[in-house]
Amino acid sequence: MAIQVIHTLAANTPPVAPGAPVLFLAGPTLREHDRANERSWRVDALRLLAECGYEGAAVVPEFEVVDKARVVDSGAVWVWEAEWLARATVVMFWVPRSMDKLPGLTTNVEFGMLLTSGKIVFGAPPDAVAVAYMRHQCAARTPSVPQAETLAATVHKALMMVAARPPFGTHPNVGGCCGGFLPGCSTDCTACAVCMAPR
Repeated sequence: MAIQVIHTLAANTPPVAPGAPVLFLAGPTLREHDRANERSWRVDALRLLAECGYEGAAVVPEFEVVDKARVVDSGAVWVWEAEWLARATVVMFWVPRSMDKLPGLTTNVEFGMLLTSGKIVFGAPPDAVAVAYMRHQCAARTPSVPQAETLAATVHKALMMVAARPPFGTHPNVGGCCGGFLPGCSTDCTACAVCMAPR
């Protein structure tokens, strides 16, 4: 089975195969005018996943086709991202932050919301700006959040976590474990009304 790439608000996205893991590639995103001239880090992440033999879905929160004239419905994008963050088996944060092109302000919020979920991996290159607090918070967790300083190492740690977690839909509860992301989740999967409710 090849990697199923799921892009932002893509029409007619086929359902994820039963039992397949879902890996969300979270982190700063180039704006449309920059994407026309520069390669997204997610292109390299997908290549690394393929080289590692990953079989599952990879959620890429970018529009598949670059369109500098696109009028974006931010509300629809936010709902789409929230649904896939909740459904993800693992959320891999790669934060090559630069304040001019990759500020990643939304990334900060998503990171904070998922920090205690038990399903995130964090990576940032040594020259990334304003990530020291994120690194500190990862190390302060019990157990700590896996961290890396290269994209390849971050992908590797994410795949290790994928192998250790049940994919959405194969969890003993009906909906699959959201990792504490959905409102009201107790993270106690034996008695969580949120995860037990079909979604």
